[in-house]
Amino acid sequence: MPATSNDSQTTPTISTSLPDDTATLKQMVEHLLSDVQDKDREILQLKFQLETLRRRIFGRRSEKVDPNQLALFEDLSRQLEAAEAQQPETEDDETPPRKPKRKGNGHGRRPLPPDLPRDRIVHELSEEERTCPCCSQPMEPIGEEITEKLDYVPASFVVREHVRPKYACKACAEGVLTAALPPQPIAKGIAGAGLLAQVLTSKYCDHLPLHRQRGIFRRHRVELSDSTLCDWVRDMADLLSPIVVAMKAQVLQSHVVNTDDTPVLVQNRLGKASGRGYLWVYIGDGKQAVFDFTDNRSRAGPVSFFGNYSGYVQADAYSGYQELFQKTGRQDDPRCVEVGCWAHARRKFYDARLDDRRRCTEMLGLIRRLYDVERRAKEEIADRAAHAIASESAAAFPNQPDRSRGAVESSTRTRNDEIAADAKIRLKLRGERSVPVLAEIRERLEAWSIELLPKNPVAQAVGYALGRWTALTRYVEDGRLSIDNNVSERTLRMAAVGRKNWMFFGSEAGGHRAAVIYSLTASCKLCGIDPFAYLRDAITQTCNPTFKDFADLTPLAWQANQQTLPPN
Repeated sequence: MPATSNDSQTTPTISTSLPDDTATLKQMVEHLLSDVQDKDREILQLKFQLETLRRRIFGRRSEKVDPNQLALFEDLSRQLEAAEAQQPETEDDETPPRKPKRKGNGHGRRPLPPDLPRDRIVHELSEEERTCPCCSQPMEPIGEEITEKLDYVPASFVVREHVRPKYACKACAEGVLTAALPPQPIAKGIAGAGLLAQVLTSKYCDHLPLHRQRGIFRRHRVELSDSTLCDWVRDMADLLSPIVVAMKAQVLQSHVVNTDDTPVLVQNRLGKASGRGYLWVYIGDGKQAVFDFTDNRSRAGPVSFFGNYSGYVQADAYSGYQELFQKTGRQDDPRCVEVGCWAHARRKFYDARLDDRRRCTEMLGLIRRLYDVERRAKEEIADRAAHAIASESAAAFPNQPDRSRGAVESSTRTRNDEIAADAKIRLKLRGERSVPVLAEIRERLEAWSIELLPKNPVAQAVGYALGRWTALTRYVEDGRLSIDNNVSERTLRMAAVGRKNWMFFGSEAGGHRAAVIYSLTASCKLCGIDPFAYLRDAITQTCNPTFKDFADLTPLAWQANQQTLPPN
């Protein structure tokens, strides 16, 4: 009996009595079914959020989809087969098969750069080994066999002594004269331009915080404090800021500007990294990136940067940009024209694929066809450029086909002509192949918007695409526009990786100075030049008080000047 009493206390009884009224039972079933549907919908949303967070934290960031999945959709396959059957000849003439990737010669390694210094070590035979075993006569050298081994010499410090002889007159014994010191990056400082450039490159390109660099310097028996390194970064940002001002003026003259932002932590006055700031990047036509720092994410940041700019702006769907695209009171056209990003639209369908794999995979396949057109245009542009370079090089140097091809190309064709020719190729291909695919995408989006519930993840992706359809399809109207805004995201990755190492900015002033250095280093990366070589030269020239040609010292202009210099 006690055991039974305990069981009755720990195991509550559940009443299973139901009413006998049919109408009441029907209402109860409808209520339960409604609750089950709501819970199923909530479970799907939670699963979607969980999978999205897991992929962002632990998964890979690529958004690849197996192209064979398109065969699962019979309607899409029939449309593709019908299109191929209707245009068999044009496809053979106008769309040749994609060129296979070139395979390397066997499995050999790449040759070492010829401009690297060579340390010649000769391994000579002994005198006895150089004697012929047959006739006992000394052997004569007939050549040599060279085996190259790549080695590494650690970076080292060099003390440059600026010697200034002193002169005085022995007759009158009055006055001592010495030559003036050349302009220095930091007055009365010990750091040369090369060391300062190395500190900036290590922090903003290689993501090495200053305290780690201090440890590296200590291994070379050079003691530098963190405060000293911080002062160097501050002084160099102030010294190089006029170059970034010139870069901003050039970016605002571009036909299209790509922009994006990323958050960063900022240390407050109490010494805690509790505040949040934002780094914005603005990329112009000339492969120049200008960073800007703001203490919040309000629309005042991009509105202040663009000022009176009139042109195309490619960005994400952040509402802070919408003021740029509003119509002005004096004219019907907006001050800036919005260009959408298909990468953002695609990402929403990719994230929602677990909720509705059929629709999402079908839409991802259609968007992939848009990118196939861009890939084809890129291949045609590369083939045209290679053919032009080869023909012009052969005409200029018939006996030396490999001599200074870049110099020949830059001297015979301007960059504007190249941009116009490339845009013409893109515009032609987009009009022929992308426009029909966009019409097909629009048809599916409109059909799905009626079928899906508003809170469904796929419905949200559909709403995003339909709500920005004009901006998303604007790239087919101008060959100079890009299909997505990935160039901004790739450029911001420098700051995103860096903040995992230096953690936060020491102050808002530090954020503005970081924006200056990021502008220069990111532009060097876009132009394909060595940031250390550029920064060393830029510091050397700008430290001269008489230097005023900052527009000629931007990374793009510096690269053009280096290409026109005669070889050593």
